[in-house]
Amino acid sequence: MIDARLPAASCVDLLGSTVTGTTTVNWNTGETTRYEWSSTAADVLGTLVTTTTGTVVEGKYLGGKVQRISIAPNLQALKNSCTSPQGLTSDNGKATLTIQFL
Repeated sequence: MIDARLPAASCVDLLGSTVTGTTTVNWNTGETTRYEWSSTAADVLGTLVTTTTGTVVEGKYLGGKVQRISIAPNLQALKNSCTSPQGLTSDNGKATLTIQFL
């Protein structure tokens, strides 16, 4: 499981903005990978598609280039959460994480 937190993000940032952050991946071997990233999101036929790129800065795969594509299947539900009193507190969907050395 990847826990990607967006401390600087808001519902205003959901589409069209670039958001940056740091994510730590906890591998099943007990190792970790920390990477710094920037991310943009787009509405693709009602689905939120987020493209994230970055670099591993600590741990396993140090120096590797990261690409993560995330898909949240119901963009309207996310938009509705943004207007609720508690806001968007979490989301889930499918993601593909690739780390490579170029």
